[in-house]
Amino acid sequence: MRHQWRVLHLLLRTHHKIPNQFQVLRSFSSIPLRFNPNHSKFPINPSFRHFSSEPVLADVDSDHTLIVDIFSKPRDLDDVKKQLDSNNVSISHDAVNAVLRKLQSDPDSARRFFRWALENHPEKLSSRSYNAMLGVLGINGAVEEFWDLVGVMKKKGYGVSKWVNDRVLESFEKAGLDGEVVKLKGLFDKETAERKVSNLCRIVRRSVWSDDVEKEISDLNVGFSSELVKLVLESLGSEPNKVLIFFRWVEESGLFKHDECTYNAMVRVLGREDTIDRFWKWRLLLRFWDGFVRGE
Repeated sequence: MRHQWRVLHLLLRTHHKIPNQFQVLRSFSSIPLRFNPNHSKFPINPSFRHFSSEPVLADVDSDHTLIVDIFSKPRDLDDVKKQLDSNNVSISHDAVNAVLRKLQSDPDSARRFFRWALENHPEKLSSRSYNAMLGVLGINGAVEEFWDLVGVMKKKGYGVSKWVNDRVLESFEKAGLDGEVVKLKGLFDKETAERKVSNLCRIVRRSVWSDDVEKEISDLNVGFSSELVKLVLESLGSEPNKVLIFFRWVEESGLFKHDECTYNAMVRVLGREDTIDRFWKWRLLLRFWDGFVRGE
């Protein structure tokens, strides 16, 4: 039978939904910033001109230059407000990112501006804004602050952008910070895997299984590994019907051959009390198709 997983779809028709969960996020301002220019892990290098791979516009908005000037030295909040108001300068998401780009070789000013924006215009900060600040810290040697901010971003659901990872990794390597290099590579690899799992599960969850779903998964060009398949099975655990279908399809499509790791993951997911009936149906179907469960 060419598409045996379709039998699973007919046999197992119960669908389950789980509510979304939300977390209370902690402000970056509650994290002590421990960077001291005199104790940087490596010298500040002003030769870094741009974080982003995107070309910087030739005509920089004069408002951005004014904001840079305002935060180039310590000021109290009233003085900052007075300077901005007197020049009719407003803060936007684009302005925040543009200013952080201009302050990339000036971590003290960038820190002052980011803290001020976080306290007064938090709605203007996005994942890109946090990554821009993260790049400032990492490139300029504020290693402890860098990891502090990574932790805050993780709580907000923000990952480390590839351009930040590449630039900071290069700086860590040049500074001989081997331990930080290993740590950053591990973090980026983990986040990459998590994004793959998230994308796969989103596609599987949102629609009834069909040829379109199969094509969309295939178009991701994901290199399936035992660990990745295991994580997808575990993430889809609340929807056992789709777990079964995905499990059969990923091998029948030739994208992956199941091994002990993925079979055991399947047993754990379907062996739960709330899916025990499906677990036994699955075992019978596996035997019918000459499947096997490792450890039987």
